[in-house]
Amino acid sequence: MTTIISKLSFQLHSIATLLKGIDAIDYTLPIQEMGNATIGQHVRHTIEIAQSLVNGYISNEINYEKRKRDLEIETSLKYASNLCAELTLLINRSDKKLILVAENEMGEQIRIKSYYSRELHFILEHTIHHMALIKTGLQILKKDITDDYFGVAYSTIQYRSKSCAQ
Repeated sequence: MTTIISKLSFQLHSIATLLKGIDAIDYTLPIQEMGNATIGQHVRHTIEIAQSLVNGYISNEINYEKRKRDLEIETSLKYASNLCAELTLLINRSDKKLILVAENEMGEQIRIKSYYSRELHFILEHTIHHMALIKTGLQILKKDITDDYFGVAYSTIQYRSKSCAQ
């Protein structure tokens, strides 16, 4: 499990580093090609999903749908960067059973057995997915400030390295 924690910490650190390299205008600019979403909205969503897991750890219940939606994260680069740094510390916890709470299509609450390690893996993949969207947004804005691995899944990196070696 320490591998998942270190990988997620690295991705959160990568986001925090990126936030120090962009300006507030680009962070909050609606990007038409992305449904008018902003880079800040993708960062907020990523942070809040991880916060949901950290907060649910104590109560043994996670509900990603009932997250806070703190709009300050969308507009404040420093606040978002600080939250990423904070999360790198808060995710380092031992594995245990958890309950994932969600609603089905009828609006009824469902409860799904899970584990902290399973949810951490979900958060890692979800974070990388949104990093790819952030990278796309930056490319649309003609801001080439990420490296080749930003927003690329670990399995894709491994696959590409094996393909190149052959």
